[in-house]
Amino acid sequence: MKKIIVICIVLFVVVIAGVAAVVLPIVARTKEAALKIAAEKNAPMGEATEKPPAAPIPAQNEIPEPSPTKTDSPTLVDAIRGKRVHFEISGPDKKKYQVWFQIAEGDQLATGVGTRHQTITFHSKGYSLFIVAPSDGDTVELRFTKGKLSPGDPFQQVEHTHGVDLATVLASTDNSTDKHSDPAVILKIEDAQPLEKQPAEKNSPN
Repeated sequence: MKKIIVICIVLFVVVIAGVAAVVLPIVARTKEAALKIAAEKNAPMGEATEKPPAAPIPAQNEIPEPSPTKTDSPTLVDAIRGKRVHFEISGPDKKKYQVWFQIAEGDQLATGVGTRHQTITFHSKGYSLFIVAPSDGDTVELRFTKGKLSPGDPFQQVEHTHGVDLATVLASTDNSTDKHSDPAVILKIEDAQPLEKQPAEKNSPN
């Protein structure tokens, strides 16, 4: 009986030893894998195995391209170039006169009635055109309210104080040099027309 018990004990030990030989390596590998996963989870973000591609760094001598800028809005002169603007103005005598203007060659302002016209140097500031009257040297301003003109738009023809030069008028930030103004309204806008050569003035007979 004792022999049987001893044999059973020996067999049990052998079985246990065999199972341990198989199971223990598996447990060791599983534990090693678990420790590796835990280490990766606890690693700082900067030590991640896969990093996003870094933005390219420009070379020292490379000049970065400027960002696109917004183009400037067209000026009043740009809006009327190539156009003939017909308007009606109420004079000091309360009569209404129909006149036109357009930009002529050499950046002159041509103004006229019908087929007769004259050209004169002009200046622009904001929504206004300025000319110096050849007769008395006074500054006359066509003062609009916007840069793009349309039929039906009202504006003012302003006569500035006599004796005040154009430079002073252009430098003024208020209406202190205004002397008199007449209301006007745009009747129509068409393509600029060729300017007819004006006949020479005849001398009056003696």
